[in-house]
Amino acid sequence: MDFVKNTFEAIKARAHYLRNWRLFYKWSIAAGLVGVLGGIGALLFSYTLDAITPLFDSVAAALPDPRLIAIIPAAGGLLVGIIRHVWMPEAFCSPCATDAMIDIIHEDGGRSKFKVPFVTILTASITLASGGSAGRECPTALIGTGFGSISSTIIEKLHLDKLLGFSFTKDDVRVLAVCGAAAGIGAVFRAPIGSALFVTSVLYIYGMEYDLVLPSMISSATSYLLFSVFYGFEPLFNAPFIWAFNVFDLSVVLLIGVLASLVGILYLKVFYGIFRRFRSMAMPDWLKPALGGLLMGILVLFIPRVWGMGYGTIQDIIDLQLALPMLLLLVIAKILASSLSIGSGGAGGVIAPSLFIGAALGGAVGTMATQLFPGAEAHPTLYVIAGMGALYASVGKVPLSTAIILCETTRNYTMIIPLIVATTAGFLASGTSTIYESQHADATRETADILRRVPVERVMAKDPFVLREDTSAQDVLRAVGTSGHHGFPVVNDDDHLVGVVSWTDARALPYEERATTPVSEIMTRELIWLRPTDSTRTALDMIEHNKIGRVIIAEPDGKRVLGVVTRADLINAYSEWISAT
Repeated sequence: MDFVKNTFEAIKARAHYLRNWRLFYKWSIAAGLVGVLGGIGALLFSYTLDAITPLFDSVAAALPDPRLIAIIPAAGGLLVGIIRHVWMPEAFCSPCATDAMIDIIHEDGGRSKFKVPFVTILTASITLASGGSAGRECPTALIGTGFGSISSTIIEKLHLDKLLGFSFTKDDVRVLAVCGAAAGIGAVFRAPIGSALFVTSVLYIYGMEYDLVLPSMISSATSYLLFSVFYGFEPLFNAPFIWAFNVFDLSVVLLIGVLASLVGILYLKVFYGIFRRFRSMAMPDWLKPALGGLLMGILVLFIPRVWGMGYGTIQDIIDLQLALPMLLLLVIAKILASSLSIGSGGAGGVIAPSLFIGAALGGAVGTMATQLFPGAEAHPTLYVIAGMGALYASVGKVPLSTAIILCETTRNYTMIIPLIVATTAGFLASGTSTIYESQHADATRETADILRRVPVERVMAKDPFVLREDTSAQDVLRAVGTSGHHGFPVVNDDDHLVGVVSWTDARALPYEERATTPVSEIMTRELIWLRPTDSTRTALDMIEHNKIGRVIIAEPDGKRVLGVVTRADLINAYSEWISAT
C-alpha cells in the first residue's frame, strides 16, 4: 500500500515538474514574440522622436526673438490635439498613457485597438520633441501593450498555439498585454528586471500579480536586448560610487521618503486640478494641448530647465551641479510644467517628471543635510537617487520595482538597501494617493477570487432546453413544469440564438391567447450571453446586475447556444471549490 502511495506521489511531482517546463516553453514563445515586437515598437518610438526633434529645434533656432520659444510647445500641442481628435479622441479622457495601459489590461482583457501604438508613437514624439515637460516611459508602456495585443492576434490568426503545441486562452491575451508593457518599459529604461516587476504591480495600489512575472521577465529581457543592440548598453544615469552600511545615510533617505510623500501629494493635487480644469473648459479638446503647451512654454522663459524630459538636468543634479535655491525652485516648477503639458491633453508620461521632481527634492535635502552635519560620512548622490525613487513610489505605488529600476538604470546595485528604505517610506506615508486613477485597489483580493480564474464552461449546463420561435406561450408554461427551469433560450430555424423567454412573459398573456401566441411575439430580443471562456465571476456579476436567474453561454459569434448557467450553478460550484481547497 505504501509503495502504491509513494508511486502516486512521485507521478504527481513529476507531472508538476513537467507542467512548469510546459509553461516555460509556452511563454518563451508567446512572451518572446511580444518582446521582439515590443522592442521594435520602442525602436520605432525612439527613431521617430530622434527624427522629429531636429525639426522643432530648427524652428526654434529660426525664431526672430528667443522669447517666442513658447510657440514651439504650443505648436506641438496643436498637432497632437488634431491627431488625437481625428484618430484617437478617447485619449483625451486618460490622464496619462499608463492609465490607458491599465484600462486596456483591466477593462478590455488586454485587447487594444490596432491604431493605438502607432498613434501614440506619433503624438508622444511630437509632444516630447516640441519641448513638452513629460516622459517617454508611460507612452512606451502603452505602445508595448498595443504590440502585446497584436501578438495575441498573430498567435490566434496563424494558429501558432496549435502548430507549436501550447494552449492559448482569452486570459493569455491579457498576459501578453502586460508583457508588452514590460517590453516597452524594459527597453527605454534599460531595466529588464525592474520593468517586469513594475508592470505586474502598477496595476494595483497594493500587491502585484506574481504569476505574470515570468512571462513579463522574458518579454522585458528580449526587448531590452533588441533595443540595446541599436541604442547601446550604457546605463541611463551615471552614479559611480560604492555604498556601504551607514546609519546617517539611512536616516537621511528615510527623511527624504517621508518628505517625498508630501511633495507627491502636492503633485497629485496640482496635476489633477489642472487636468480637470482643462477637461471642463468650454473649448474643443483638440485646442487644449496647444493652450497647455503655450503656458508651459511661458514658464520655460523663466525656468529653462523644465523644458523636455529633463534627463540632462537629472544627471546634473546627480553630479551635484545645481545649488540649493535652484533645486527647490525646480521642485515646484516641474510640477507645474508637467501638469500643464500632460494634464492639458499632451501625449506624455509622468514617470520622468516624477524622477525629476524627486531628484531635485533629494538633492535639496541632501545639500541641507551635509551642510548641517559637515562631519558625517555622507553620499549626496545617493540622496538624489533616493529622492527619485521615493517620489515616484509615493505617486505610482510601486516601491520595490522602482528601487530595482533605479539600480538597473545606474548599474549601481550597492544602493538597493537605502533605495528600498526610501521608496517604502514614500509609499507608506502617501497612503492610497495615486497618480494612476485606473489602478485597482488590492491585487491579493482580486487574485484570491477563484471565480475570476475559472471559465464558465466548467460550470454551465450543456445541451440546454431551447425553444423555437413558433413555440406557443402555453408550451412555454408546460416546459417550465417538465424542465424545472423558468427561462429558455429561443432559436430560429437555423438554430441561431434570437431571444430569451421566461415563464413570466408567457403568464402575462390572457389565458385564451396563450395557445395561439408564438414565443417570437413575447420573447426578449436584447440578449445577455457570454462566451464559454468568460469567467464565472463575470457570469455572477451579470446575473446580479441584470437581476436575472441565468445567463446563456453561446459560441463566440453569439449564434449557437452551448449551455446555460444559473445562479444556483455558480453558488454550488463555488462551494465545491472552496471545500476542495
